[in-house]
Amino acid sequence: MKKILWIVGGLLLVLLAAAFIIPIAFKDEIKAKIDEQIAKSVNADVYFDADKFSLSLFRHFPNVSVSLSDFGVVGKAPFKGDTLVSVKEFDVVVNLMSVIRGEQIKVNGIYLDSPRVLAKVLKDGTANWGIAITDSTEAAPTDTSSSNFSVAIKEWEVKNGYVVYDDASLPFYMQMVGVNHTGSGDFEQNIFDMESQTKVDRLTMEYDGTEYLTNKKLDADITMAMDIPNFKFTCLFGLFVQRQHHKNHLIAIYFFI
Repeated sequence: MKKILWIVGGLLLVLLAAAFIIPIAFKDEIKAKIDEQIAKSVNADVYFDADKFSLSLFRHFPNVSVSLSDFGVVGKAPFKGDTLVSVKEFDVVVNLMSVIRGEQIKVNGIYLDSPRVLAKVLKDGTANWGIAITDSTEAAPTDTSSSNFSVAIKEWEVKNGYVVYDDASLPFYMQMVGVNHTGSGDFEQNIFDMESQTKVDRLTMEYDGTEYLTNKKLDADITMAMDIPNFKFTCLFGLFVQRQHHKNHLIAIYFFI
C-alpha cells in the first residue's frame, strides 16, 4: 500500500511539474503561430498586450489555455479607426497533444470576458466584418488537411458583452448591453447538435427611425441540429422578451434551412 501511495504521489508531482514547464516550453511557438495566422487571415489591425500573453494548463486541464488581454481588431478603409471588436480577456483553449506532436494546432474552446462589438454596414452594403484575406491565386478550394491550424470548437462563452449592430442599408439598429452567452457543439463531427443560451440585460431595436424595443431583457435558448454534409439545419428557438409591466413574452420558433 505504501509503495502504491509513493507511485501515485510521484505521478502527481510529475503532472504538476509538467503543468508549469510545458506552457513555458511551448509559449513562444504558440504565440508565433497566432501572430502568423492573424497576419495571413485578417486585413485589419489586430492588437493585444504582449506582456499579458500567458499559457496555463490549470484552467482547462489537460488542454492549454492561451490568454490574451486587451485584445482588439481595428478596421481599415472605409472603416479606418473603427474598432470592430475589443475584449478585456480573450481565452483560447488549445489541444495540448496537437502542439506537442507538431500536428494541426486544434482550438477546442473560446472564452471572451467583456467583449465590445461594433458590427456596421454602410448604405452600399459594405460590412466592417469583411476582413478575411482570400488568396486569389488559388484555383481550387484549400485542402484543410495540410493546414497547421484548425478550429474544432466544442464550447464557447461570452461574459458581460456589449454589442451594436448598425445597418444603414436597411436601415436597422440594435444595441445589446450585458450579454452573457454560452454555447456548445462538436464541430469536428459532420452531424451534431449545437446548443446555446443567451441572456441580455438591455435590448434596444430600431427600424427606419422607429424604436420598437427599448432596454428590454432577453432570454433565448437555441438548439440546432447540424447536418453538415447535406447542408441541412433544424432549429428550435425559445425566446423570452420583457414587455410592458414587466411581463414576459415567450416565442417558440421552429425553422428549417
